[in-house]
Amino acid sequence: MTNPFCATLLGRSRHSVALLLVLLSTQYLPATTPTPPPVCPGRTYVQDDSAGDGLIVMEAEHPTRRDSSTYPGHGTNIRWREYTTTTASNGAYVRVADSSRHDYDQPPRGATLEYDIDFTTTGTYYIRARHWSPNGESNSVNVALDGTVIEPDWNLDFHQKDWHWNRAIRSFQVTTTGTHTLTIYHRESGLYLDKLLISKQENHPVTGFGPAATEAGTYSEPTRTYEDLTGYHVDYRTGEGFTVIETEAYTNKVAGIKKYACREWTTLTDSSASGESYMVVNNLNQRSDTTNLWTAPRLDYEIRTSRPDTHYVHIRHRSTIDDNSVWLGVNYKLAVDWHLEKDSADWIWQSYKLGYIAPRAGKYLLSVLMREDGTPIDKIIITTDPTYSPTGEGPHTTDVQSPGLTYYQKETGNHEVALPLERPSRNLAGIGQYEDLRWKYYADPDALNETYAVVDNAEGYHINAKDGTSAGTPTLEFDIQFNQVGTHFMYVRHRATDGSDNSFTYYLNGKKIKEQHLEQYSTNGEWLYYDDLPTLQIDSAGTYTLGIAMREDGTQLDHLILSTSPSLMAEAMPVELLDFAARPAGTTNQITWTTVHEDLTAYHIVERSASARSDWEEVSTLAAAGYSQQTLSYETVDPSPLPVAYYRLRTVDEDGSSSLSRIVRVVRAMTPPTTAGLSVFPNPAAGHTTVRYEYPSGGPVHFRLLSLTGRTLLSRAETAQGGTNEFTLDLSTLSSGTYLLTGELPELGRITRRIMVR
Repeated sequence: MTNPFCATLLGRSRHSVALLLVLLSTQYLPATTPTPPPVCPGRTYVQDDSAGDGLIVMEAEHPTRRDSSTYPGHGTNIRWREYTTTTASNGAYVRVADSSRHDYDQPPRGATLEYDIDFTTTGTYYIRARHWSPNGESNSVNVALDGTVIEPDWNLDFHQKDWHWNRAIRSFQVTTTGTHTLTIYHRESGLYLDKLLISKQENHPVTGFGPAATEAGTYSEPTRTYEDLTGYHVDYRTGEGFTVIETEAYTNKVAGIKKYACREWTTLTDSSASGESYMVVNNLNQRSDTTNLWTAPRLDYEIRTSRPDTHYVHIRHRSTIDDNSVWLGVNYKLAVDWHLEKDSADWIWQSYKLGYIAPRAGKYLLSVLMREDGTPIDKIIITTDPTYSPTGEGPHTTDVQSPGLTYYQKETGNHEVALPLERPSRNLAGIGQYEDLRWKYYADPDALNETYAVVDNAEGYHINAKDGTSAGTPTLEFDIQFNQVGTHFMYVRHRATDGSDNSFTYYLNGKKIKEQHLEQYSTNGEWLYYDDLPTLQIDSAGTYTLGIAMREDGTQLDHLILSTSPSLMAEAMPVELLDFAARPAGTTNQITWTTVHEDLTAYHIVERSASARSDWEEVSTLAAAGYSQQTLSYETVDPSPLPVAYYRLRTVDEDGSSSLSRIVRVVRAMTPPTTAGLSVFPNPAAGHTTVRYEYPSGGPVHFRLLSLTGRTLLSRAETAQGGTNEFTLDLSTLSSGTYLLTGELPELGRITRRIMVR
């Protein structure tokens, strides 16, 4: 793909290996292509028609079945194969790698992906694909339903540098409910296929990764969002580069295939392990060798480096005589057959003097593959120091969630950049005397996004890292793409009750700007914006790294705003919102918000979009308070709601300036006009969630929580009052995944909502 760079392995093992590894800055394409994992029994997809759009979403790498091409001259190796990258939905995609094996004939005989789908409604449907087509000769498939071709010669748009959603030209008919099989045939090899979406809507709005898969019966973990993916970076603050990995915090995991079908690395709890858990493949006395190692269960870790260096690997493990080896690979090429020390009942570190030279910055993929099942691994350290010898549990991890996160400056207005402190590009743990400290994130309903960042107060004493010692303190780094040059002003939202927990240090591209005290205290525990901050000088457009380092532990920070405007003071902004929410209410959607401060506000505008990306339109306008320091509540309705709608609040000041709220989503249950509305919040949820529903006449109701396969997990009966009702639903006994909540109302029928549990 774009900007590949090479790395030479310098092996000094007993085997005297010296291998050439290609480190790719964007995608990882193996020279020795791994065989794709087979699908274990039970994987199906279930239609989600709760919004009336007949939605079905499939991760391309999770078919029900797959098979090799049967086209003359194609071998059994011409198959859709799984690759991993954080730029793909769920961290993975599939591809027929051989660049010269095509099937332009009809009926199609290319390599197949089959998806069993449980259709609950009939009608006309449209199919979309998220794909990456490197050129016009690697961008087509054939599509069939129940063996009948419904989209022959589907030529997808080719985009050489990014993933892209594309809709097939033809629609297709589903005339009966129940299970149908969708088949994707490879027509031209080389196409990267990430995700498939079926909907009754001809122009179903979809961007980014799109909605979550409507998957059921999976043998592996639930579909992950971009925020769930973990990457790693090389930390150079000690002078040497360190990458520290908790093995259970992988970027992605690939199950075994063929001889190792459906086998995978699993997480086990152990209080003696770093992070109190480790990874292992269940012991069935299996081994892989050089002929089939890429069919063995695999863990992938994406690592980003900012400079050329030689790296060395250390693994924390414990093992027995027969369970003591793994394979290591870099970008799908074998690096080493690593035999770990035998008969260790305790966790120990073992080092392997195997390095590679990266001639330029970029990212690469480290893979750990099963060589002998039953081999437990706990932690991995990669360092540029050949003399380093880890001890104990080793240093803090250098993990990043979400990988590659970059913030972009607005191109209009005051050119703001809003940085939520709980979502940095990197969270760097302390080093040296501060190695036990790290920024942590805590929930607070009064914080923006209901979360803030703080380095916890040390027990028994107060830490004040002043006069240059903050270089080793925990640091939040934000990668920012600036499009405006010149002076930029900073505003921070914070909370400090006195003068002891009220300072931090700014860095720009590693250079200290200032140690900043916040002289504004929160008398009632409220969050305040502070604007007496240093300025940033941006000399040219491009990406810069802003660092927020701990100076005093206990300093609570919420949001930081950068702007080219010297007068963009938070208390001079039109409004400070306490909350903004929307929910179904009968035939309308109800929108409510609460302000705790307004200064020269003129009016509030509720705006709606079908995609949350564009096409915003005005729904309602309400007069604002002008000036207020009291808590004020507002309410309006959307009289003609969409099945799925996104709302935001624009507050306009008397001078014409404005501010925007967060975006909220409303999905309406597609039931008769007189039926009840049903909402669940929070969703996704952990531990418990609140269920709210409208029952105009009141009466007996019966709620059930179902798995996607239809099994009843929880049941609740109650008598509802006329109007709005709500109750708390206990989710603490459920594993992570997607569930269906259904309510039976005798007069009005059934209401349904999907719940995601994390």
